[in-house]
Amino acid sequence: MRSRTVFLLVVSFILFFATAGCTQTPAAGTQAPATAPAAAQSPSQNATVQAATQDEMVAFVQEAVAYAKANVKEKALAGFSDPNGSFVRGELYIYAYDFNGTTIAHPFNPEKIGVNRLNETDAKGNYFIRDLMDVARNGSGFVEFYYINPAHKRAVEPKLGYVEKVDDTWWLGSGIYGSFTAPASAIAADVYTTSGAANSTLTAFAEEAKAYALKNGKTVAAAEFNNLNGSFIRGDLYIFAYDYNGTVLAWPYNPSQIGVDRLNATDPSGYHHIRAMAAAARNGSGWVTYLTEDPFRNDTFVNKTSYILDVDGTWFLGTGSYAAS
Repeated sequence: MRSRTVFLLVVSFILFFATAGCTQTPAAGTQAPATAPAAAQSPSQNATVQAATQDEMVAFVQEAVAYAKANVKEKALAGFSDPNGSFVRGELYIYAYDFNGTTIAHPFNPEKIGVNRLNETDAKGNYFIRDLMDVARNGSGFVEFYYINPAHKRAVEPKLGYVEKVDDTWWLGSGIYGSFTAPASAIAADVYTTSGAANSTLTAFAEEAKAYALKNGKTVAAAEFNNLNGSFIRGDLYIFAYDYNGTVLAWPYNPSQIGVDRLNATDPSGYHHIRAMAAAARNGSGWVTYLTEDPFRNDTFVNKTSYILDVDGTWFLGTGSYAAS
């Protein structure tokens, strides 16, 4: 009985000191560690956030555009700038610019609101805001650029942005780090960006192909686009074409696919790139970035950024540049 009493007393002392340690207040002159609410932190600062896919990013921006069109502009901008609002989801958030290059909404860089960033460059000297704005002016599309990622010790990483025009005065966008980059064993480390002279070359080539198609008709144009010795094969540039059902009309380096419905095809990352092309074409034109075989490098999968152009409302064509080696 006595040993039982001693045991109970020992247990009581242990519980007393344990409880005191859990409930004590900080000593004078000290503060308990402050923890910012998770929703108020920039998603790029949270390394545990699950990366979004390209399809999720596109759907997110499209939802934001619909919201912007359904509400007064001031209300929409306030919603996009709210770090605790409904347009911050994991690593995804919405930013907004006018067509002068001025930031008009940003949930994690409020100091940038009202600042013109038209002449700002990314980590490799690309005028990425200009590129994003040019793509938005055409309706919608993707732009690759390089940016500091705070979640990875401020390392410079490739980033994929998707943008859409709200109206002729402003546009929205969102982005994901590195999600368009396949494993190093599969593609080259460097990534093509849709800026500068390359951008102009692709658009001019596509416009020339469209003019040829409108003059000569779909059948003649598709035959010429498929001709490996024809006038639309220029170095590593060529024209491909689809109708809006996703059927291949021209693909000179993969003739077995002519007549095949590829509307539900995905690239190796799971991205529905043909659907994205059709969506860009329905807006008149746009840019799409995806993984595909490079016929000039033994069909190795690499990133390709293509300019897509509607022809006559029933079919569209495109041309693109493969990632540099």
